[in-house]
Amino acid sequence: MMRRTTLLGGLALLLAPGRVLGFWKKKARACLPSGGTVAIPSGYLAVAPGKNHSRASIAALVAYRNYRSTAAGTNECDGVLVIASAKDHKSLETFEQEAHVALTNSWSYSSLKPGWFGGKHESYAKTKVEGPSGPELQQQLTVHLVGFWDVYDEPAHLYAVNHQSGLLIAFWIFDSQGGIAKARKLADEIAGSFAV
Repeated sequence: MMRRTTLLGGLALLLAPGRVLGFWKKKARACLPSGGTVAIPSGYLAVAPGKNHSRASIAALVAYRNYRSTAAGTNECDGVLVIASAKDHKSLETFEQEAHVALTNSWSYSSLKPGWFGGKHESYAKTKVEGPSGPELQQQLTVHLVGFWDVYDEPAHLYAVNHQSGLLIAFWIFDSQGGIAKARKLADEIAGSFAV
């Protein structure tokens, strides 16, 4: 009887919610092109060099959230993360512009206001602010998505920061995932995980 109780108790301890959640939330580490490693937030998958969706033309680490191929033959994702060393880019603005090569189709056009299909192309304004961890670029986005029943626009944001740790970090993130507040929190975690 004691053996069964010990076995069941050990099994219950192993499957305790904290342990299971801790296992699933374990963050993978990825290498930056200029050296050092960072922890990638859970849900994002770093692109390995040589993969067909690798962006070799940018000196940065690119990670996608739920990267997938669509029935239309394009590739899409639920968010993009780009990380680089500040010494590899002239400024936060040039880094953000260069990081555009990593965007999938829907995210590439997300800075255009709804209604751009008709010929008038008007973009959301970018703002530069001084954030708690360094200069930030912010921009409202609208991601045009094809759903099962309809086509719809999902609100999102660009958040890029020249972090005081020496990293440039940019997120293209849906508002439903936490928007700028979540991106700022994740950027601080990434910067805190940086190791040479």
